[in-house]
Amino acid sequence: MSDRVKQAKVKEMRAELTAVHIPFYLGHFEKMLEGSEYLAGDKPTIADAQLLTTVGLGPTPSLG
Repeated sequence: MSDRVKQAKVKEMRAELTAVHIPFYLGHFEKMLEGSEYLAGDKPTIADAQLLTTVGLGPTPSLG
């Protein structure tokens, strides 16, 4: 596969990710948070910390 074809495929995949997959998963988390401040229970958990890190609102762990 040529570099040009690879670049076109990556562009297509990124467009699908931003148009379809990201909104789907963010909508899922939004539904989980309806009526609650946290994903699980009444206090922050590791799930909340992971979500913040995943969506870019929290600190990024150092890899070393």
